[in-house]
Amino acid sequence: MFYNLQPKQNRTIYKRFLNAAAILGNLNSPKSVVPQISSRASEDIFCRVFNAEDLGRKDVSINAYKPNDGIGIKTFQGPKMQKIAEFNNRKKYPIPPKPLQIAYSIAEYRNKRLSKTANDLSLDRMLYHYVYRNKSQEIQIFEQEMAAININRIQLLKSTNPEIIKFSDGISRYSFNKSKSVLYLSFSVDRPLDSFIYHYNKKDFEYYIENILPKSKNKESQNNVVLKLFNQRKNIVELKSGLNQW
Repeated sequence: MFYNLQPKQNRTIYKRFLNAAAILGNLNSPKSVVPQISSRASEDIFCRVFNAEDLGRKDVSINAYKPNDGIGIKTFQGPKMQKIAEFNNRKKYPIPPKPLQIAYSIAEYRNKRLSKTANDLSLDRMLYHYVYRNKSQEIQIFEQEMAAININRIQLLKSTNPEIIKFSDGISRYSFNKSKSVLYLSFSVDRPLDSFIYHYNKKDFEYYIENILPKSKNKESQNNVVLKLFNQRKNIVELKSGLNQW
């Protein structure tokens, strides 16, 4: 869809950055068998490498924008059912009482969001680009269409939890958590577009630090640190606070 059409050099750099992000993630979770990559890091890497506009912090259905293309970026491990939308505003998104009605309503809300994003940004297509990580320490790259839900073909699926409404439109499987107001989609992880085995590579890590991590605005080296004993809001030294708690 998108990834395979990018220059080989960009795809190589992309995988190097993902590997480096996993090295950094391993520092925070050294016992994890599965490579750890934060969602924000994956979005940042994608936008930097493929020269896309980062929309990750905006209230739209996509994380990255290229002319005519809207791309939702995800990274996950384990369960294939992943969050794709939230509908917390009960006034704007009322939830009816019955399961089938809920499925219809959520599908309608989701479709309207996708349509609005596509119209506002003049998009010809929308897709998911996602990075899946497994216990074999393999990092796999997938893409699939960010499609509207076919409301006319909605069928409820069996659910043992009354708070979870599961349904399908004949193509994809969805799950809506009523208490959290979150819609999930089951992503396919059967046929990766690309993959590689996570490994420690000092050059990848240094390249990542140089090109991805934010740089300090202070060019002068700092050889000291200030640890203040006083409360900065009250401008006093508390009886027991911070370093002074003992």
